[in-house]
Amino acid sequence: MGNSKSIGRILTVVSIVATLCVFAVIGASNYTLATSLTESLMGLLEEPPEGEGPLGMQMIIDPSGGVTLTLPFTVQNPGLMEVSVTLNLTLLSVDGEVIAEGSDSKRIPLGSSDELVVSLYVSPEDAVMFETSPPIWRLLFECRTLFDLVGIAVSAEMGGV
Repeated sequence: MGNSKSIGRILTVVSIVATLCVFAVIGASNYTLATSLTESLMGLLEEPPEGEGPLGMQMIIDPSGGVTLTLPFTVQNPGLMEVSVTLNLTLLSVDGEVIAEGSDSKRIPLGSSDELVVSLYVSPEDAVMFETSPPIWRLLFECRTLFDLVGIAVSAEMGGV
């Protein structure tokens, strides 16, 4: 009888410690996601350098009339764990047709930053079409941690008529 009581007490203590460890890991994951997402998105709100488009986008027009759009995006991880980040950028026509899309993803160690770079190529035909009807930009930023088990994503659409 005394043996079963001590085994019960040991199991109770072990389960309490395991539960506290799970809560600590979830708290560290949520803190990492919140700080990484906030710090990274604040960089988007800064005024882009002169000569660059919205969000710091760079545009190169080739001789055929095609356009290469490049979006550099600095990701910061001031959190407590490594994060995996992905940036997807899609250019849509007014009708919702996908014109161009690109993505980049990286793993960012804790306490550091890195740059994601997404490039889109718009054909000369599509570039001419945008002179009369502005395109729609779809941006998806995803941040994951804890072996990619926990994550958060932000999506936005900009432009159009």
